[in-house]
Amino acid sequence: MAQHYSDPRRASDPHALPDIETFKKDDKWYFWYCFPGCMPDSDEFGPYDTEKEALADAQEDTEDNEAEADDYDPLDEMDRDGAAMEDADDEAYERWADRYDDLNGAPEDEEDR
Repeated sequence: MAQHYSDPRRASDPHALPDIETFKKDDKWYFWYCFPGCMPDSDEFGPYDTEKEALADAQEDTEDNEAEADDYDPLDEMDRDGAAMEDADDEAYERWADRYDDLNGAPEDEEDR
């Protein structure tokens, strides 16, 4: 099985992993979405006559969404989600602290935490 990137522009990113596998079965080519060392994330797509056709179809959505990807800024998402994550972290800590108190006895004073 060969590993490929659904977005070939990510191949030069040292933090990116290939997310498509192409493979041959019964003399036909197929692909599925899959990170290295993991189980497939999708059903197989195909059959195709050549590996090149299978890969081209797998990467087609990427080409269709290039303009959208060029406008994408992950920092926008972080700004939007940052406050929600901080709230979630606070809530998770409070749940943990309550459970800890239940198991070990609550401190005399809230400031002792």
